[in-house]
Amino acid sequence: MIKIKNLVFTVLLNLLLLSFSLANEDIPKVLLRYNIQSINANGQSYLSINFQNEPKWHTYWKNPGDAGFGPKISYTDSENNLVSITPLEWPSPKKYIEPGDIQAYGYEGDYTFFYLLPKNFNKTLTAKLTWLICKHICIPGNGETGLEIERSIVTKSQTSPSDITLSPVSLDILETRLA
Repeated sequence: MIKIKNLVFTVLLNLLLLSFSLANEDIPKVLLRYNIQSINANGQSYLSINFQNEPKWHTYWKNPGDAGFGPKISYTDSENNLVSITPLEWPSPKKYIEPGDIQAYGYEGDYTFFYLLPKNFNKTLTAKLTWLICKHICIPGNGETGLEIERSIVTKSQTSPSDITLSPVSLDILETRLA
């Protein structure tokens, strides 16, 4: 109940601030891009969800602080059954002080969430993602990615809507983020 009150308060405060001081600031059409790909490191396979926020915009951590909500990710198979994939720890967040002295934790720029894939994992999945991205106002977003995974390697990935698709992240960058 407290989280809902904080979220309502944050949204109303953001709308008020927007109407008074930032009404003329353009909001980019696409605020967040992402992709899903696999990586094999040290003999283990991982699913990586790579995000890129529009500059100066942030999304929240799994524990967002006083307001907001972190990205939610669910996986379903072709019969729409939930599929559980073991997440690794999320990257360390940055602390934000938002209007109204609200403390929040989240991410700017580029970041990755990793999931441990079992050996010889063969599935056709749909990943459904939701997020809240903020700057001077908070805007919810969502995407859906169809995945084909063969022997723990993503062989096909298609995101909808397509304009939020992020280009593949290099293996070197993924290995650095995984470390």
